[in-house]
Amino acid sequence: MNYKRWFRLRAQSEHDVARDIDEELEAHVHLRSDDLERAGTPADRARREAMGRFGDYGEARRVLIESARQRRGTRRRAELLDELRQDFAYALRRARHAPAHSLFTIAVLAGGIGLTTGTFTVVNDVLIRALPFAQPDRIYSLTTLDSAGNPVPTVSISNWVDWKQQSQTLESSALYRTFRTPVISGTEALRSTVTQTAGDYFSVLATPMRVGRAYTDAETLAGDGGAVVSESFWRSVLGARSLPIAITIGSRTKAVTGVVRRGYEFPRGTDIWMGEQYRAMGGMYRNFINYEAIARLKPDVVVVNADQELDAISLRIHQQDPAALYSYGVTLNPLKDKIVGNAAVYLPIVLAAVLCVLLMGCANLAGLNLARGRARLREMAVRAALGAGKARLLRQLLVEHVVLALIAGAIGLAFASVLVRAAIAYAGSVLPRADEIAIDPGIALVALGVSVVCGVLTGILPAFQLSRSALRDRLTGARGNVTGGKQLPGALLVGVEIAAAVLLLTGGMLLLRSYRVLLDRDLGFDTNVIAADVVLSNTRYPAAAQKVGYWDRLTSELRSLPGIDAVGAANWIPLGIGAMSFIEVEGNPLPNSGAGYRAVGDDYFRALGVPLLNGRAIERRDDLGTARVAVINRAMAERFWPDQDPIGRRVRAPVMEAGPNLSAPPWITVVGVVGDLRHWGIESDPTPELYVAYRQVPVHALSMTAIVRTRVPIDQTIAAVRQRMRQIDPQTPADLGTLQQRLDDSLRVRQLITSVLSIFGVLALSLAAMGLYSLLAFAVAQRSREIAVRLALGARQNTLIRLVFGNAMAIAITGVIAGLLIATAVTRFLSSLLVEVRPLDPTTITVVPIFLLVVAALAAWIPARRAARVNPLSVLNRE
Repeated sequence: MNYKRWFRLRAQSEHDVARDIDEELEAHVHLRSDDLERAGTPADRARREAMGRFGDYGEARRVLIESARQRRGTRRRAELLDELRQDFAYALRRARHAPAHSLFTIAVLAGGIGLTTGTFTVVNDVLIRALPFAQPDRIYSLTTLDSAGNPVPTVSISNWVDWKQQSQTLESSALYRTFRTPVISGTEALRSTVTQTAGDYFSVLATPMRVGRAYTDAETLAGDGGAVVSESFWRSVLGARSLPIAITIGSRTKAVTGVVRRGYEFPRGTDIWMGEQYRAMGGMYRNFINYEAIARLKPDVVVVNADQELDAISLRIHQQDPAALYSYGVTLNPLKDKIVGNAAVYLPIVLAAVLCVLLMGCANLAGLNLARGRARLREMAVRAALGAGKARLLRQLLVEHVVLALIAGAIGLAFASVLVRAAIAYAGSVLPRADEIAIDPGIALVALGVSVVCGVLTGILPAFQLSRSALRDRLTGARGNVTGGKQLPGALLVGVEIAAAVLLLTGGMLLLRSYRVLLDRDLGFDTNVIAADVVLSNTRYPAAAQKVGYWDRLTSELRSLPGIDAVGAANWIPLGIGAMSFIEVEGNPLPNSGAGYRAVGDDYFRALGVPLLNGRAIERRDDLGTARVAVINRAMAERFWPDQDPIGRRVRAPVMEAGPNLSAPPWITVVGVVGDLRHWGIESDPTPELYVAYRQVPVHALSMTAIVRTRVPIDQTIAAVRQRMRQIDPQTPADLGTLQQRLDDSLRVRQLITSVLSIFGVLALSLAAMGLYSLLAFAVAQRSREIAVRLALGARQNTLIRLVFGNAMAIAITGVIAGLLIATAVTRFLSSLLVEVRPLDPTTITVVPIFLLVVAALAAWIPARRAARVNPLSVLNRE
């Protein structure tokens, strides 16, 4: 459309309204002045009196012009609505007359709109929507820095107390840590997720309560603090009874004083919150980094100022107490970033892939409509001959496509709802803010907008082509010229589709190769074992000997079950949490780098399938009455004693085993070396590990996990283990599962992203092949007369095949080159998700183009062969 001409016509129309009003007013003035002149009034006076009848002539003229414009606008809107109604009715009739094309269009757009709407729903509710707390932009998580400037996600109580007391920029701050522990309500015992807090926790978050109130920091410090429960726990476990309600958490009995409103739980999945008494202690206590910290800034404070202030406080701590190894600075990050985590990386990638597929679908349909539009040239010519302008034709053609897109949008919205529920069911446990994800009216508006955009995208090029063609010339029946390959209608769209397919296939293959690398990694332990998490109650097992006695009895009785090969126990097992400790080596007065600290029992390594490389493992005789011993892994041996035998060397763990008042911890003799294992997950590398006997440090026997290796089916063994544990102590519940389940959970997000991109890549490849095939099939049909003439004049079939096939491969090669160039720039955003694979992986950037060109060649071969088999006589006689 010529927009300059449109504005010129609009200005001319406004001028015509003013001219008509001026002519009408002048006629009234002229008639009245003539009457007055006939009555004897002088001409100049008669005209003034005639104009005076209007009052303020200029204002009257303005009011009349405005009124005329409004009437004209109302009439035009009514005409436009009537034309749109006609266009919609005609669009529906055309859809009924071409059901195959209409259903295909609706199916493609419904799938694309549904995927886009569902993915945007997840992205919006997870990444874009603000946290539900009051003024969430003022809530930050606090992390410390070590001597190398590396952020450490956990902090110590002692450092935090100094921040809290000395800061002038924090309105409130708090610590928290989450764990699973037994909870007894009445006679029911179960394991629940408990978050232990210190400080003004609920003030930082401004957490609304469904019932009752939250405990305060002052009450907790005075020993009078109660507990707060989630709304789901209150309803499902406590029966929604009136508060206060007494419950036993571990070994402490608390009165529930409040219920957190649903949707405001932090951390996610917490059942119970309870306060902890605290006090600041210096020295090595500052290195007990067991908590995460949050804070709310004062209203007028800029985060940079708060960061600088806390950095200064942290550095003062280190200057005054050099033993504080995590007091080199403080970093503030929005709490939302902490909650979202790496979803901020992978969700935009998924959304971009979905949009890419949607645009490819639109491009495919646009190419198809562009080709089909040539069959409607005579219809458009007749309409133009009857007076329809180009704008009218353009609007009618766009409405036809938008109507189908709106129908597809309604179906797509329902599809999106199903997709969102499926995503939550599959990945809800690892997807942040999953309980906040839902289709709402705002998302419905997004679906409506996407539908309209898709309708315009699929119809704009065909509509422009038809509306701008010399339609009247088509009435003569002239066939026009035959177009070559570069002028094929929709060639550009197909090239764009091929480029997008290259991009998606490249991303999917990179992630697939990374996923394959992870699956091929040796974890260092067997995942086909049972893990039973247990936390003992200090009330039921107050003495160290009682705790050790429970685990001795449990492991002994579990070994007696049929089909059990080995049973071990440890406080921190692989694929879970763990603790680190600085390690002192005898003969070196300064702490060396740290190592993982694990308290384990006999048979632990055999139960996990970890090989013993040197010396001996932890045995049952290693108890409080014998000398302290430890087993290390190969990584620790290589780190501390490279090219030496570590057996008989002595170490100690000052952070984990400091005595009362931070007295020197005991020396531990290394008696064995075991193989490396990936404690922190399949994506991490093995790190140094120190294994001590839990019977020699019974303080760690409070919370442990039993590992059970079995020869019989896992489900059958789990049921037997659960029954035996209830027989031993029905008041001590346990969480049972397999390490394979934990591994699967840790890979669920990566598996989802890899699957999505791979599926979208295959879908994009299919769309590109379909688009290329459709384009060439239409071109062959349109060029049938030219091909017949060529054959009649002696052209060889191979020449025609090369002509059609060459045009197709030129499009495909151009699209592949463009896709590779785009992929080179875009795949670097995947680098954080790649494992042992480079963004420009030679295998990927070689295989993908070759594979796509092969598919393109197959898609082009059928139309090319069809062109060569045209019967010249039948075509020319028909013409």
